[in-house]
Amino acid sequence: MSVTARAIGMTREGVASIVVDEDGQLVCNRVGEPSVGCAGDDYMVVYQRGLLPAPSVHRSHKSLLSNFKISTSRGMVNVPWANFSWTPNHDARVLTTDYKFEDLTAYNILVVWLHGPNGVRLYQWYVASSSNNHGKRCFVMTRVPHEYFHTILKNSGIDRFGMHGRCRHPLAMMAGQFSPRESTVFETSAFEYFSELRRLIYKERAESKLKKPPEFRTSNLDSFKEGTCAICLEDTLVSDDACPNKRCKTEICADCNLRTRGLCPVCDRSKLSADASFLCLSCDQPRNIKNFGHKCIKCGEVCLCTDCFKNCSMCIGCETHIIKNARLKRKRGTACA
Repeated sequence: MSVTARAIGMTREGVASIVVDEDGQLVCNRVGEPSVGCAGDDYMVVYQRGLLPAPSVHRSHKSLLSNFKISTSRGMVNVPWANFSWTPNHDARVLTTDYKFEDLTAYNILVVWLHGPNGVRLYQWYVASSSNNHGKRCFVMTRVPHEYFHTILKNSGIDRFGMHGRCRHPLAMMAGQFSPRESTVFETSAFEYFSELRRLIYKERAESKLKKPPEFRTSNLDSFKEGTCAICLEDTLVSDDACPNKRCKTEICADCNLRTRGLCPVCDRSKLSADASFLCLSCDQPRNIKNFGHKCIKCGEVCLCTDCFKNCSMCIGCETHIIKNARLKRKRGTACA
């Protein structure tokens, strides 16, 4: 859903917003037409035309990449902490080299997630062992074959968890059924994505040391005239072109346009409430407007929540683009061989 919505909202002109209504249906609202699917508070915004970035927040580039590495034929790459969905806080997650898969428990497992080409999360199980890489200690991760998943769950005493109800253990929900070929494709895609993310993080870290002046938010209004702002009621310069949906001519000033994040105080008033939800196009979680509206580290689109921004995350569109290219390269390499 996220990839489709992003493609509709950001590549086709004339789209005012894309929302998921209370029935779970994807609704596309066009510029100048009456809004559909935005009644009440029980809906989620996937795309909003004219949304301004959120106020800047500090983010540190430290500790974003773990010391756990995936090893492929092209080399090794650090797994970002944000891409672990299961990391037991236990010393047993780092093993010696004489382990057997059939003896492992949930305390030994690390699970890495990645978006697939269709935007759905894919999970891969790993075990880690200590290694020395050019004099530095790191942990190399080895893929767990899927035929051992049930045995590991059984060893952990969670194979019957929620057996007579709807609740399932989170580790059991991450037990994907990958073939050896699909597992290799996962690692190839992960290598490309994590390598590009590492490059972007290092690039931004280097740029942050140049002590550039902070980026100021600016209003997206162009033409002004003397009048009274409909929000602050001040007699000042106002614009009647503030509605990104082009449904009304409400006059507001530039300062209030920034406060409302570029949204119309009349047509988009329900989206400005604390109960309104905006879909983060990285973690796929709904967020309120105060915790949403940051730029993707790669394409710069305003589509991330605050937590994903602090993790230097990419939006799902950029991630799946990298993954699709990685799969195409692998197919071409296989065909040439």
